[in-house]
Amino acid sequence: MSLSEELSSTKYSLMRALLENHNFFHEFYDTFFRSSPQIPEMFANTDFRKQRELIRQGIELMVFFAEGDPSAKERLSRLR
Repeated sequence: MSLSEELSSTKYSLMRALLENHNFFHEFYDTFFRSSPQIPEMFANTDFRKQRELIRQGIELMVFFAEGDPSAKERLSRLR
């Protein structure tokens, strides 16, 4: 499978997961927090509505970057 096909497949799988499971990021953080007792403490004062949106945007940005999107490259450069 070519890189382009892998990216397309990954993007499709991610979008399908997000559309089919509206609790995807809730479940992500639940699993993440159970992975170590120290992790919940690190997020004690976090606005999770905002955090879930930020992680969604970050994943989307990485997918677009991997596809060669110039605006994604610029956004990641600014974040760097």
